Amino acid sequence: MAESEGRVVGFTTIAPERGRARVSLIAVDPALIRGTMAPRVSHALADAIMHWAEERKLGIHAVTQGRNVRTQRFIQRYGPHVHGISLYFHKWYR
Repeated sequence: MAESEGRVVGFTTIAPERGRARVSLIAVDPALIRGTMAPRVSHALADAIMHWAEERKLGIHAVTQGRNVRTQRFIQRYGPHVHGISLYFHKWYR
């Protein structure tokens, strides 16, 4: 979790799963996205993820939607690279 002036400005969820650190969620306060603080928050979260995984000697596994380019760039900027792409189709019943 990243805080600034007593409020949460970003967080991530991470857990060990089959020998890897699974990153399920990364979030930064939308009010900060275009400001100068967003890169610092993102960098702090990425450092925390890498440190957590490194301490446990785990690789990193992060999954996001194909259209979520911002998160894909975030993930790749800090080390992990695309290992595979999967497509899932959902049928919605009424």
